[in-house]
Amino acid sequence: MTNEELENWKIENDNCAKDISFDKEILLEKTRDGFKKFNGDEDVELLWRIARAVFLAGCLAERKKDKETQKKLLFEAEEWCNKAIEKNPNCFEAHKWMAMILGKVADFVSTKERIEKGKDVKKHLELAIGLQPDEAYLYHVYGRWCFEVAKLSWVERNIAKLVFGTPPEATNDDALRNFKKGEELKENWKINYFYIAKTLIELKKYKEAVEYLDKAMKLPNEVDEDYIVSDELVELEKKYAKYR
Repeated sequence: MTNEELENWKIENDNCAKDISFDKEILLEKTRDGFKKFNGDEDVELLWRIARAVFLAGCLAERKKDKETQKKLLFEAEEWCNKAIEKNPNCFEAHKWMAMILGKVADFVSTKERIEKGKDVKKHLELAIGLQPDEAYLYHVYGRWCFEVAKLSWVERNIAKLVFGTPPEATNDDALRNFKKGEELKENWKINYFYIAKTLIELKKYKEAVEYLDKAMKLPNEVDEDYIVSDELVELEKKYAKYR
């Protein structure tokens, strides 16, 4: 296979991944075919792309409420990302997708493993931000990491203390700061508005939270995550409408 064929395949694959209307199950099938055709095991650029395709198919499974398929795909995506990072520890895309993948994998493991995955999410986010500090989605994921850490129970914190010496630390203010950084870099972003609103609710800033709920409601569902949170978004709108 020629380099030109490979480069053209990468461009097409990236365009399909970015196209919100493109079926992510078909993307995964096409990516698997290309990975095999171009001997992807030896190419970090193909390794992180197959991790991305598997992850996006997992997000589609989550939207369909197919937890078993989602779990299977997320664990596969983690394996591909590990291989990509082994090939090139400085690959921005590999660290970016690994952070997102591990954030979802944490929902399917034990409390101890979830805390371990959480520490790894932070590590990969910081590495990715160091490599490309203007990537909006990284700050969104970092915000979600902070949001989840801020909610850790007393039991979870003590497990973390026993296993790691110190539990992960983050506050809702940290979460908000990262979501707002994401907002600076990307406007009209429904899922980010949704999480800004949730964080403001935790901070008891209800009037500002409603403003962000309204912003999110005005935007159409585009990516799978928008659909996943759509019911909760409507519920929050009703619950906090009195603060409008």
